[in-house]
Amino acid sequence: MLYSFAFEVQNKMDRPTLPQAFGPYTLRRKLASGGMAELYLSEASGPGGFIKPVVIKMMLRELGEDPRFVQMFTHEAKTVSSFVHGNIVPIFDFGEIEGRTYLAMEFIDGVDLGALSDTCRLHGLPLRPAVSLWIGIGVAAALHYAHSTTDENGQRLGVVHRDISPQNILVSRAGEVKLCDFGIAQSAATRASTDAGVIKGKLLYLSPEQARQKPLDHRCDIFSLGVTLYELLAGHHPLRGKAGVSVVRAISEGTSYPSLRETASWLPSSVAATIDKAMQFDPEKRQQSAEELRAALSRTLHSEYPDFSPESLATLVRKAQELSEQDPRTSLHNANRADLASFASETRRASQTWHDKIEGIRRRRKRLVWAAGFCGAMLLIATLYATSLWMGKTHEAQRVQSAGLSLPHSRAMWRPPRFSAPPSPPLSKVARKEKIRDRATVNTSRARTGLADINADPWAIVSIDGKSHGSTPIVGLRLEAGKHTAVLTNPDTGAVVRRVFVVKPDQTVRVIETLSP
Repeated sequence: MLYSFAFEVQNKMDRPTLPQAFGPYTLRRKLASGGMAELYLSEASGPGGFIKPVVIKMMLRELGEDPRFVQMFTHEAKTVSSFVHGNIVPIFDFGEIEGRTYLAMEFIDGVDLGALSDTCRLHGLPLRPAVSLWIGIGVAAALHYAHSTTDENGQRLGVVHRDISPQNILVSRAGEVKLCDFGIAQSAATRASTDAGVIKGKLLYLSPEQARQKPLDHRCDIFSLGVTLYELLAGHHPLRGKAGVSVVRAISEGTSYPSLRETASWLPSSVAATIDKAMQFDPEKRQQSAEELRAALSRTLHSEYPDFSPESLATLVRKAQELSEQDPRTSLHNANRADLASFASETRRASQTWHDKIEGIRRRRKRLVWAAGFCGAMLLIATLYATSLWMGKTHEAQRVQSAGLSLPHSRAMWRPPRFSAPPSPPLSKVARKEKIRDRATVNTSRARTGLADINADPWAIVSIDGKSHGSTPIVGLRLEAGKHTAVLTNPDTGAVVRRVFVVKPDQTVRVIETLSP
């Protein structure tokens, strides 16, 4: 279904008669014609020049005499009239005028998802993964509402849409996502009267239960939404090249679809895992509710694409509308929806570019941490080296002065004091033995210690055995040989890591941790 000027399908035979009055409405333009109804962009007028754009869905005249189609049309009106949800197109009015059964719906200034993807394919616009996830979140929210709606007695109606597909998902110039067309929706009360042996719904998006004509529940909508998102993210349908009976046979006789993880390896693994789960042929292995799927998509969107804004979708819709006005090939009758390599390559390139950008930021952050640690180590080494030189020159100056000599001018880096201590008396044999024993004790104590280098990504405050040692990076920390317990805390994220490590004598142990919030 198409709800915008940009993707309208004009019927030349109707042009001379439009605009025309239709009860309280004025039919302005014919938007589309399907197998059951026609859509007209219309106006509802009122006192004081009040005008509101609406969409009139009018049953085809030749079907008006068939009770089955009238029942389906009426069922859609009754079902959706009680829905009040931001992601479902509302129905304002229902009735019959001049022998034509109709319902009046909200006008969505935008396009349907099928038309949007067609335009992206034909013009090379990248449909970014974050946008697809946002669309999936909106549809899943709408489905959860429909699935869990109750009647006036509090009994769950058990509504199943049964026709989730790109053509029934609307996206607006404001970045809104709306689900429409509950024409073949089932409720618990109508399942028993469903035609036996009749497959309803668009073939490419059928669930295995529908293709095999098995009893249905809300999980068939989850499967169809998964296929829709697969097509957006991968750039093609899982059954590329198949149509008609071959599609039904592939679904009814198959056991699984190709994994998105393998087909679109450039996507983050969390994205592929969520979609692959929704497309499981066994309903028990899918997300068990549309809310579960919505929550999974939301977590993935905010973790992988934290900077996403619905304005990205709004901008894409506006751009698609501009291009479609310039190029009539975007008509749904002429666009090749099976597979266009340009769309797949553009989508992959855009996805890879974004993924590489995120990974580049992470790698640069790690390199900065290591660079800071390396610079700190070099600074410490330089400080120790300069100190040793200074101490060496001090001792040399003292030795030379005590011997009554003077330093050459070129080596006079430090001026000794004008006085000097009297020469020390020679040590006795006992004193020399004690000094040698003291040196051995010092050497033994140093042999029982080792060094530790400690670093973290991101940074952390470090305490070892309950004693604080500042923040990372820590280089050349001398510790006694044996087991030690380090606690690394990042105050920004609240992450805490506890690590036990072993220090060996005269060796350096490196402790490197990644702190996740």
